[in-house]
Amino acid sequence: DRSVSRGLGDVYKRQVMNTLLLKTFLTIVEAGTISLAAEKLYTSQSTVSYRLKQLEQAIGVQLIYRNKGIQGISLTEYGVQFLGLVQNYLQLERKMGALGTFSQHHPLNIAGTQSFVNICLRPLFKRLLINKPELSLYVYTDHSSLVINKVVNLVADIGFVTYPLHHSSLVYKETLYEEFCLLCRKDSPYFDGISPQDLDPRYEIFSPWHAEFERWHNLTFGSDVPGMISLRTGGAMLFDMFNSAEVWSLTSASVADMIIQISEYDLIKYHVSPSPPAIPHYKILPTRYQQHPRGLAIFEEALDQFISDLKNSSEYYH
Repeated sequence: DRSVSRGLGDVYKRQVMNTLLLKTFLTIVEAGTISLAAEKLYTSQSTVSYRLKQLEQAIGVQLIYRNKGIQGISLTEYGVQFLGLVQNYLQLERKMGALGTFSQHHPLNIAGTQSFVNICLRPLFKRLLINKPELSLYVYTDHSSLVINKVVNLVADIGFVTYPLHHSSLVYKETLYEEFCLLCRKDSPYFDGISPQDLDPRYEIFSPWHAEFERWHNLTFGSDVPGMISLRTGGAMLFDMFNSAEVWSLTSASVADMIIQISEYDLIKYHVSPSPPAIPHYKILPTRYQQHPRGLAIFEEALDQFISDLKNSSEYYH
């Protein structure tokens, strides 16, 4: 109704109506009576009645029928229309109030392979939680092809993959190369610097890390020699597979460190010589648009420092 809308606009201009009056009206409607509304608002019935009268005077219409002897309230035609406006206004006010808090936070959507994001970057995320509380991170893990799709479609602001797929909407940057190591029990017959030729593939826990590694593996061990088990889980299941001293696995250094910590077996990692091709980790970014530039800038600064520390702390990373 135009009269109600015009009345509400007049209230804005004159600053007569405030949030307190609107909330009082809404509480009266929700409570059903003036007395119950007073209880909910922790005030007197006379105060609630006075606020309602102020609101009606500001708008210039009656909102609630005042019938003696009737306990519950009854909205007028204007009251029904005004109720919807009040609900929308208060909802908007809540959103505007949250806007100031939200503006202090910088969201960022990150996608990457499970082994890199969940394991290799895990210390970085823990560091960010402490040092960068203004960041609101949303993390996805998936295969490289699906990570690429997420960045292309702007579902993710930044992605991490193990191979470059040239796309006009993406920029690729080499972030890190991670060496393989031999993961085995301490009571195994294996040793640091062991040659892959001295490993029995019948006792292998195999993970197809990337295409170049698979080609190297087929040339080294043969494509027709079955291993003990083949895992396509990013190394997540390795921790309880070493039930024999002969069991071994070629895995990334970061996965090996995690498995050593959580496994029930006494495990160790060794260098392999010659080593399999290192695992490449590429950072990918959209070229045409960046949804959360501030969050991305904060994250990339912390990422660069983390990668630098990682390379300096271990020979497995370069």
